[in-house]
Amino acid sequence: MTMNKTPLPLLTFVVRDPISVNEAYIRPRNGGRVFKSKNAKDFAERIREAALIAKQKGQWPALDRLSCVELAYQLYDTKLDTDGPRKALRDACEGILYENDRIVQDGPAPIPIKDGNGRRVVVTVKIVKLKPAPICAERA
Repeated sequence: MTMNKTPLPLLTFVVRDPISVNEAYIRPRNGGRVFKSKNAKDFAERIREAALIAKQKGQWPALDRLSCVELAYQLYDTKLDTDGPRKALRDACEGILYENDRIVQDGPAPIPIKDGNGRRVVVTVKIVKLKPAPICAERA
C-alpha cells in the first residue's frame, strides 16, 4: 500500500535592497560592543514584513511543529558576497517562520544574477521535517 504524502509547504518572498555584513554592524573605534546599524534594522524589518505576508498567503504550520527548515536565497543586481545576508535573514525570520534559528539549515546561495530589475534577494524557506501532529483526545 502506498501512502500519499502531502507535500510540505514552501514559502518564497522578495526583499529589496539587501545589505552587506559591513553595512550591518557598527564597531566603535575604541573597541567595545558591536551593534546593528540603522540599515541593518531597516533590512530586518523589510525581511519580517515580507516573511509575514508570505506566511499569511501560504499554508505554514504552527511554529512548534517545525523540526527543521531550509533557508535558501538568490541575490540579484548586487555585488554583495553571497553569504552576506544569511545571518540577517535567519535572525529576522525567527518568531515568524520558526521559533528559533537553531532549526534552520542553510540552503544554496548561488552567485548573484544580473537581470536589471533592481537590488533584491529572493528567499525560499522550505520545511525539511515536521514533528508529529498532536493527537486530540476524545471527550466523554
